[in-house]
Amino acid sequence: MDDNSLRNTRGIHARITEIRKELILRYGNIIAAVSNSTDPATTAALDSDRTSTAIAQHQIQVSTAGLVKAAEDLQTLIRQLQEFWLFGQLNTLGDGAVKAETDRDSEAVAKTIAELLERRERTGQAN
Repeated sequence: MDDNSLRNTRGIHARITEIRKELILRYGNIIAAVSNSTDPATTAALDSDRTSTAIAQHQIQVSTAGLVKAAEDLQTLIRQLQEFWLFGQLNTLGDGAVKAETDRDSEAVAKTIAELLERRERTGQAN
């Protein structure tokens, strides 16, 4: 939670973009490795060459590990943003006009309820 770059919009957008690019890159690498191993032109060569198959398998494993790491980074970012929001370190509401209007409305409702209760007590005592 001590990553100060996530305390402003530009930092959050930069981090999201970085993670998104990493996810797309790793997924693309996996698709490329799989499509190379299923290409009819190279299938015969791969069948006869165990080294090529091992290289393709290794590339898929590395890309999958990178994809998992990027997904974990995304989960960590989501968790950090939730903590920032819950513990008040993200000022999403602010003390602006909306908060002041809400406070005024709340006071008006409380005053109306108090008046209604007072009337009810008076009418109950009169009967």
